[in-house]
Amino acid sequence: MDGKQSRKSLTAAYKEKRALGGVAAVVCAATGKRLLLSGADLRGMQNRFDFSKATGSCVSPRLQSDWSRLGAGAFSFEVLETLEQQPTQDAAAFRADVKALEELWRERYNPEALY
Repeated sequence: MDGKQSRKSLTAAYKEKRALGGVAAVVCAATGKRLLLSGADLRGMQNRFDFSKATGSCVSPRLQSDWSRLGAGAFSFEVLETLEQQPTQDAAAFRADVKALEELWRERYNPEALY
């Protein structure tokens, strides 16, 4: 396979790749409180959390107080539900579905248990 054909096949494969989004939570083991997050890229959300933990920087301003007091080790990342983008679904519709899924998860928790 020559360079042009390889590039075309890689481009086609990328375009066919479906996004995997969903709802996740950053959980504080010490307090039991959760920060609900949603997005069209769960892997990216996990990577951002891992980077924040590794560098000691807080992943969200809403967690800053507990993050500073308890340390990064008190927090974990938990995937609550995944959602795969459908082939006929555009990015905006997918993001709207992910956001609606987050709202359903938000209803499951007492507001005092959330950041």
